[in-house]
Amino acid sequence: MPFMMGILLLVCSCNNSEEKTEAKADEPETKAEAPAKRIKNNIKLETKGVVVSQAFLLYENGQLVPDNNETAVGEPLNLRLVVDKGWTEKEGNVSLGASERIETPDGKLVLDEKDLFENTPIDADAAHLLTLTAVISRLGRLYDYFLVRFHVWDKNGSGEINGSYKLFIKGSSS
Repeated sequence: MPFMMGILLLVCSCNNSEEKTEAKADEPETKAEAPAKRIKNNIKLETKGVVVSQAFLLYENGQLVPDNNETAVGEPLNLRLVVDKGWTEKEGNVSLGASERIETPDGKLVLDEKDLFENTPIDADAAHLLTLTAVISRLGRLYDYFLVRFHVWDKNGSGEINGSYKLFIKGSSS
């Protein structure tokens, strides 16, 4: 789009193993459909067949984004999803797909990434911490917010995560 561009990256990280939350073996399987307990930044989240225990926004420097979801033009904003269980593992790997759309309030499409992990296996341990990064790189006009929609799915199973959140550019609201 001539008025702005968005950039999206999907990163799996498995360092800092103390950050991972492991599901207890004695928990009933039905908990996979229970709502996550630590969802911040007004992230709307729906899951099927996976347990997401946390979802929140981070700046690139690792600081938590305040509840107002403010970012600056050109500043990466990371969505962190902590997935406790549910991905289908084959030979120590999982095969995930991830898409993301960024839209203006009037429905103009800024970014539309269809599948960031096309044919890329992911280490099963790394697939517990997912990070999607969005950047509003420039503005052609002021908008009250940008709506970010995301979908992560298991290519070998039925697990999926659907969600959305709003991004606000510092100083752009009226």
